[in-house]
Amino acid sequence: MDQFIVATYQGPLIENSLQVALDKVEETLCKAQDQAVDLLCMPECFLQGYFEKEDEAWNSALDLQQEPFLGILERFKPYKTTLILGLNEKRQDRLYNSAVVIEEGRLVGKYSKAHLELDYYSQGMEFPLFERRGIKYGIIICLDSTYLEPARILALKGAQILFCPMCNRTNLAYYRENHPKLMRQKSHFIARAFENHVWLVTSDCIWPDDGTRVCAGYSAIYNPEGEEVVKADFFSETLLVTKIPFTVLEKRKSKRIYGDPAIAKKLVEVMQKEKTHVGAYAYIEEGNKLLLTKKKKGPYCGLWDFPGSKIEFGETPQEALRRECKEELGMEFESLKLLDTLSYTHEEWFHHMGMIYSVKGIRPLENLLPEEEFSWFPLSNLPELTPFVKILIK
Repeated sequence: MDQFIVATYQGPLIENSLQVALDKVEETLCKAQDQAVDLLCMPECFLQGYFEKEDEAWNSALDLQQEPFLGILERFKPYKTTLILGLNEKRQDRLYNSAVVIEEGRLVGKYSKAHLELDYYSQGMEFPLFERRGIKYGIIICLDSTYLEPARILALKGAQILFCPMCNRTNLAYYRENHPKLMRQKSHFIARAFENHVWLVTSDCIWPDDGTRVCAGYSAIYNPEGEEVVKADFFSETLLVTKIPFTVLEKRKSKRIYGDPAIAKKLVEVMQKEKTHVGAYAYIEEGNKLLLTKKKKGPYCGLWDFPGSKIEFGETPQEALRRECKEELGMEFESLKLLDTLSYTHEEWFHHMGMIYSVKGIRPLENLLPEEEFSWFPLSNLPELTPFVKILIK
């Protein structure tokens, strides 16, 4: 009772076989409970798989308010070990890379990944704190660990342990070139543990060399000094278990976490100066309908916007807009005319400037698939809009 026991699983990623994955989760949960584990972490998207194609992710995604997820909760009801389980989550018309927290068949909460490799996911912007036996913990997912903000937010909220589900599957050429270096320099894990004075528990999948992709598995547990306490062997299915004395968890080096408020303010000021975004956007109207695209990440995540985005270095606004229409819509157009230049500051940190062009003669390009979700909306019945669309419509 004077120890808090954490466990992390490393094993083969199971794709498109929900029941097989559930069997493996339950088998692992049984082993963890036999060792009196308080908290067990499974890899990123372990329940369904981590798909490169959006339609596969959507086909596997679960609504946490409906079956079959409610049946999954019922299945895990007998287990007292708290489970962190990675999955593809469906929320109405959005898809999230999430990790759910399950305790005795009850959904305690969830965390959705903030830093995304695959742009079909929507960005998570909430960083919840959870508690078990008086110990506070949080979740970051894979790429989140390479950035300072998610871990620091949770540490400032009081997290003593961070759990990091991962899927480090990568292309074979990159793996062959970087694997030895990656093994020597998991520096971001060390940094997140040390700078936030937290225990860091990482859980990775295994993917054998299939001639295209591979993942050796980089699961490990780090203490608040950034020291590797235990790690899994490469390509080895493993359950790592570590006992942490409560006396150790209660010792917080708060100066390391909070730093100097004056210096922290300077950091925020510098970061804010870099958040000016200049873009070119298309107003496309046909038959009293407006063509809009849905934002998947950033400050306007989930809102509908004009097609277009940032003007890249060396581009004219017109060149940027033609490129963006091809990428986002799979379309080209015949002509454009400047309508207005708009400026908007979002929450005092994101300053947005945009040139809005009226675009005519839009037509799809053969063999070019759109990268963004788009739809035609009646001007009389528009969805939730970004500030630029609201301003121009008004």
